[in-house]
Amino acid sequence: MLYLFRKKTKTIAWVSVCAVIFLWGGGTSLLSRQRQSNYVAKIFGKKISAATYDETYKMLYFSPKVQYLLRENPNFDEAMLDDSIFQHIAFLHEARKRNIKVTNDEIRADIVRREQFSTDGRFNASLYERWIKNVTGQSLRQYEEGVRKELTVRNLINSIKKSVSVSDDELKEHFYKEKRKLKLRYVIVRTADFAENVSYTNDDVVAYYQQHLEKFKTKKKYKFNYIVFSPQTFLNDVTVSDGELMSFFENNKNRLADNASAEIPSFDSLKELISNIVTGKKARLIAYDKAKEFKDQITNVSQLSDVAANTGYTVLGASHLTIDEIRDKIGWSQGLEDVFNKFEPSKINIVETSIGFILIHLQSIVQPIIIDFNESEEKVKNLLKADLALQLSEEHAMMVRTEMANTGASFNEIATQYNLSSTDTDFFSYRDNTIINQQITSTVFDHLWNKNIDHISMPIIVNDNSIVIAQIVAIEDPPDEEFEAQRNDIKKQLLEFKQIVDVQQQLSDILRSAEIKIFPANQKENK
Repeated sequence: MLYLFRKKTKTIAWVSVCAVIFLWGGGTSLLSRQRQSNYVAKIFGKKISAATYDETYKMLYFSPKVQYLLRENPNFDEAMLDDSIFQHIAFLHEARKRNIKVTNDEIRADIVRREQFSTDGRFNASLYERWIKNVTGQSLRQYEEGVRKELTVRNLINSIKKSVSVSDDELKEHFYKEKRKLKLRYVIVRTADFAENVSYTNDDVVAYYQQHLEKFKTKKKYKFNYIVFSPQTFLNDVTVSDGELMSFFENNKNRLADNASAEIPSFDSLKELISNIVTGKKARLIAYDKAKEFKDQITNVSQLSDVAANTGYTVLGASHLTIDEIRDKIGWSQGLEDVFNKFEPSKINIVETSIGFILIHLQSIVQPIIIDFNESEEKVKNLLKADLALQLSEEHAMMVRTEMANTGASFNEIATQYNLSSTDTDFFSYRDNTIINQQITSTVFDHLWNKNIDHISMPIIVNDNSIVIAQIVAIEDPPDEEFEAQRNDIKKQLLEFKQIVDVQQQLSDILRSAEIKIFPANQKENK
């Protein structure tokens, strides 16, 4: 029974728990089998023991979020938890330093809400006790202390969120930047008009090459074999009962409404949509099972073709492709990126991308090289010429803008004087794309949205080919009543955004201060 509930709840009938393979079997931790040292890392200048690592690993692994990831992503690589473990230890250290506490009532409330301990929507204490013993291999006290640590870090994050506020000026800035409309008069200074005025020497070309070697570097290329296990292939193998459809509807009906305030659609009106979703999910699991079943038959990468021939699958080859080319061919994902970064040619991996599960054997990598100057000379000249043309156009644009600001002549008169074509826009907002083809983008709006009528911008580089100088002709604001009506919604959105930014910043600062140093597995670190 829940340790904190022992004196507060009655025994509840046991409900069977599905068998789960115990990750650390026999009480021996994953880490303890791999490391012979007493210490695994140093965080905030303090050595972290293997026991602390193990406790944190279990806490994270059996947390609701990771369990959800494992259910939804059958190819989830548990090794990816490694960085999270050390980060969590650092955050826990910081939380304790800030005197952040977690009460027993908070632990109790959190555990009661966990779905894996519920029967018919109610907490089942007997189920909870069996799950802790049979699945985690921990005592109740150990598990609950792990929950305490998990909630301590959560409370650290919540304390950061609570320190964030939104001022009235910020609300108005956010609102008016989104809603304000501008009418502009502008000219475009095009770099192409200055290309013929560019001059350079051979020494300039050599110097440009030496100063910009990264521009003449080839991309890393990968050679690999792969087999695609697409969920689409297994759709006809899926059967879905009405009970499964209704269960999905009951668990997700609030999310299926068009918005939070909308009426929840009926089950019948959503049945076809739900059937497609559930069928897709089940086909995805079948695809993974097939990929895993195939992989389990291979003890050596040399067997890949033979096993494929015996099971009716086709091994496809990709010879020295760049990341962009790979993305076009088989999609992309973090898991695929990890396979390419680790480069373990003796291993076959299963990763998921947008087209399904990919069983992949990475064979070789062609490392980037700097292309020789003689081969790159034409490209060097073109890039140098483009850069010099941009510099000349910037100087010209600045001269035009100075003339506009320092004389009594109108915007149009100055534009005509410099052979520039002046254009007037209709009213447009920050997210309006109607004039994007005229090179007026949100970049220009960013420079001008909070300026007054008749203000003339400094030259704005909107891309490598064009520089814009713009004058505000008119401003159209929404009525104040609209701001007041939307104030609370805007405040909520802006507060959430600021909280995310602030949490990321503070957690990054904590990790920098922690100076995490991970000891190699074979390094002996003792007292």
